[in-house]
Amino acid sequence: MKDRIVILIASVVLVLLMVTIYMAPAEEDWSDSFSLSSNKAYGSKNFYENLRTLFPTQEIVKVDKTAFEQLSGIENITNQIPDDSLTDVEIDEQVLEAPETTADVPDLESRSDEFLNEPDEISNSENDTIEKAIEYVNNPSIQDKIIQPARTSYLFINNHLAISETDVHALMRFVSEGNAVLLSAAFFSGTLADTFHLSTTNSYLEDSLAFLEFRDKKRRVIPCSFTNKAFLKPFRFDLSGLVYGNSFKTFDSARAEVLSVNDRNEITYFRIQHGAGYFYFSSLPHAFTNFSFATRPCADYASTALSYLVAPTLLWDEYYKVGRHHNKGKKYLFDKHVSLKSAWNMVLFGVLLFMLFESKRYQRLIPVYKKLRNTSVEFVHTMAMLYKQRGDHSDLAQKKIQYFLEYIRQHYYLPTHELNLEFVGRLSKKSGISEDDIKQLVGLLAQLQKSKFCSEDDLLRLSKSIDSFKTRSKR
Repeated sequence: MKDRIVILIASVVLVLLMVTIYMAPAEEDWSDSFSLSSNKAYGSKNFYENLRTLFPTQEIVKVDKTAFEQLSGIENITNQIPDDSLTDVEIDEQVLEAPETTADVPDLESRSDEFLNEPDEISNSENDTIEKAIEYVNNPSIQDKIIQPARTSYLFINNHLAISETDVHALMRFVSEGNAVLLSAAFFSGTLADTFHLSTTNSYLEDSLAFLEFRDKKRRVIPCSFTNKAFLKPFRFDLSGLVYGNSFKTFDSARAEVLSVNDRNEITYFRIQHGAGYFYFSSLPHAFTNFSFATRPCADYASTALSYLVAPTLLWDEYYKVGRHHNKGKKYLFDKHVSLKSAWNMVLFGVLLFMLFESKRYQRLIPVYKKLRNTSVEFVHTMAMLYKQRGDHSDLAQKKIQYFLEYIRQHYYLPTHELNLEFVGRLSKKSGISEDDIKQLVGLLAQLQKSKFCSEDDLLRLSKSIDSFKTRSKR
């Protein structure tokens, strides 16, 4: 009964803990994801969904395989697009030219205090943010000056991009045919970095004062500006939660065209022409996430950066992502739902605890036995009552004579097959009883042995004579 009460109490406590964990508000997850299936702050689900609003005429395709595998499948499709579509929009080559000196780049250094002290204009509704971003992208005066039409655009967004050599060669062939590729990452490595001489840095962390401001969250805004004269308004990029204000330290400057810089005149966005298309490189991948798109300045920055990649088809890479979510298994389900993972761990702990306590060896209960009683007297009384009821005194007398003679043989070592005077004399000497008394006892034994009838008085007299002999004898 006690064990059942303990198990019941433990079960109730376990259920209450599971309910508490499940009902507890989930903490904001600031880890990197960049996946279109992630609702994290630095995921891209909401951003990806709003791309259809920003670019309603473009076909947006999710890609879950390598660039080589994907591009070998769409090669024939891009060749079917007529070349006249590339000349629908005139490009102002003078405006798109890269600045020859840093003097041509808008000086945000002098206005950085203004940006930092200006209150954040965060819209109260997501629709306001989307409408403002659409206004930037669809503005005809802006489109005519920045848009470089392409057949297909390919987006790679991740914290770290290390694309394989095979995929890099496939992308270069893809771009050379008049397509565009955007590669946005805080860090580049491998063949991609070697081909375009890419390396990034974070001067905000290298500056001790700026590092303290970031650490203490006193400075959470990185002002950015596009070099194109169509964009006179600088855009502020909010980096709450994680410090990623990277800029390009080295790149192929001979072929690069700078598109965006931060408040320290460090390049954050540029493009390189390859054949008939362009490679676009960005060092701010967090600008293309759910959190950034929820604020108006960041949404403006992201939509304007993507407006360079106008094409009938937009490919969104999901292969080069943190954790690579296209390989989902049972473990991914537990990792995704924190409450489910906590409940599962608690169940496992409970099972292990139960096994620990139940694995000990239990000693079998020792039954309590009552002390055995000496029932000899009861047995003799029962047998006597049985013989008395039957009234067979002769049979009882014969048995008493046999037992008495056995007694003589065991204690006095005398033969009893002949009960004569010699036997009487020897028994008298060994027992210490007179010969007269021995003669009376032996005569009674001989009489009852020969007689077929024995009365109750004869039986009593025999019993008393035997008891008297045993009492008086020396042994």
